[in-house]
Order: sequence, then C-alpha cells, then structure tokens
Amino acid sequence: MSLKSLGVLLATTAICAIAGPVGDARAALPETAAAEMRAQPNTWFVQLKGPPTADGNLLQAVRAEKAAFRSAATKAGVKFQERFAYDKLFNGFSLNASRTDVERIKGISNVAAVWPVAVVDAPEPAAAPSPDLYTAISMSGADIA
Repeated sequence: MSLKSLGVLLATTAICAIAGPVGDARAALPETAAAEMRAQPNTWFVQLKGPPTADGNLLQAVRAEKAAFRSAATKAGVKFQERFAYDKLFNGFSLNASRTDVERIKGISNVAAVWPVAVVDAPEPAAAPSPDLYTAISMSGADIA
C-alpha cells in the first residue's frame, strides 16, 4: 500500500469514526472539511464485530471471521467486489457494492457497521512562521522559565 493510500485510508477511517455508520459523513464535519471530501460511489467500509489483531485478537480468528462473512454474503445473494481486507488496526473490508446490497450486508450477523468511503484531500502545509516568532521565546524570557 502506498503512503498516499495509507493517508487516505487513515483520514477516511477517522471521518467514519466521527460520522457514524451509513450516513452522510460530511454532515458531521466542519463546512470547509466537508467541501474537501469526495464520496466514492458504491464504495464502503464494512466493520466486523471481532476486534482487530492490534487489540489482541488472533490473526487466525480475524481471517476466520472474514471467511464467515464472505460465506454469509454469498448465501444472502450479495454482489460485492472486495477491494481490501484489513486485519491489524481495523477488522473488516473495503468493498464495492450497490446500496441494495449494502442493506443486505448490514443484516449479516458478524457485521458491526458499514460506512461510505470518501477521499479527503490533505490540507495544504501551513506557512512558515515569521522570523519574529523564532526569537519570541527568548525575548519574552519563556526559555528561562
């Protein structure tokens, strides 16, 4: 996974945590952040109920839960394309599926939540502080305190 993809994943995961499952993630964000977010049509994060390996779960248990999800989704007639499977910090998937299929996915017993995936542009780097700020600490005596 590239560094840019990892950054997008982490930013999107943070937004999902703020927004809550299957809703408009932009509604929970400040207006400026919402404008920078682009929803990815029919792309979803599916969180499974078991904890990820970073929370002490065994890799075999996480993978078994994913296999159980795939089997249950197939039996339910869900059409989806798996994009990524996550084990370490998040136990779940990123997948492509229609809204109708997402409603079926939410009914699968080991699914904890489903969130829409969105791309958030990284903010522009802040301008460097003015040269006066470099000496402010010593001029105010804060370096001695």
